Amino acid sequence: MLVVGYGRLGQAIVGILTNHQTERVHVYNRTKDKLTGDHNVNIIDPQSFKDYHDVLLAIPAHAYEPFFSMYRSFFSSTCRFYYTATALLHSDVHTLLEREQTMIPCKLLGHARVALQEREAVFALQNDQQVKRFNELTSHAFTVIEGDEDAVRMANTIATEESLRGLMRMEERVSGTSISNEMLRAVQAQIPNGIAKAHLHHDHGHFARSLLQQWNIRGDEDE
Repeated sequence: MLVVGYGRLGQAIVGILTNHQTERVHVYNRTKDKLTGDHNVNIIDPQSFKDYHDVLLAIPAHAYEPFFSMYRSFFSSTCRFYYTATALLHSDVHTLLEREQTMIPCKLLGHARVALQEREAVFALQNDQQVKRFNELTSHAFTVIEGDEDAVRMANTIATEESLRGLMRMEERVSGTSISNEMLRAVQAQIPNGIAKAHLHHDHGHFARSLLQQWNIRGDEDE
């Protein structure tokens, strides 16, 4: 498999794959300098694209059209492309191909920065057959689930909106208090992520548990 792109998501993919396999990851990036010094990758030139039948696209949405305009004829006629850009749907990308090439949605549920830091990522593909093949291609390095790309975009959008609202509300509440910018940045960097993980694992600390209990009691009283 070939990975195209070595931005934040591409680096996360390479890092996670490296943790689960001994082979180097084959990567193409528009600027080779970014790959120099990474001993976990084999740098691939466009002339070798024809050798790959499965390609994982880790490039931003705006890069799809210029990439395929320049290179689609370099790939085999039956190449399968796994596209990750959350903003793009199949209707946006299928016209970029030629002959029997196919586009398969492979959408990250979450944030590329966190995937890069924690070496974990969850991808959604459309059906069980695609899930099984992707797991085989990636040595089961990722958590892969069945999911529609519209649902993934909705989930990522809701999570992003609510996270931003929470951070902005936090900034409003500390405005005019004795809390310094350094203090605010420290708690914003640590607490939301920690709270989210504790919530998922039902492992809140005493203070967070007491807050939840208070809110639940108020909710019961309001009813």
